[in-house]
Amino acid sequence: MNLLSSIGKAGESQGFIAWNAHMFFAAFVVLACGRYAVAGACVFFIASAIKEFWFDLRYETAPPQTLTDSAIDFAGYLSGLVLGCVWVLVV
Repeated sequence: MNLLSSIGKAGESQGFIAWNAHMFFAAFVVLACGRYAVAGACVFFIASAIKEFWFDLRYETAPPQTLTDSAIDFAGYLSGLVLGCVWVLVV
């Protein structure tokens, strides 16, 4: 399999798309908090943990959310929080 085909397959992956959606949403929230970015990240961290590990496991039914799905989504949120905080604090 050549490189371009591998990149194309990754771009079609549901997991890759979900990861990016969670990551960039979290980064956007942190950036929108402006000078309160770190406080916003802390609040968002707690809210995203509740959303992924309580709400989604109980109420997402099509298809049913698994613990692995929630962990991957939460990891996407965490990477976005880190990206947003680094952006605010360094740039």
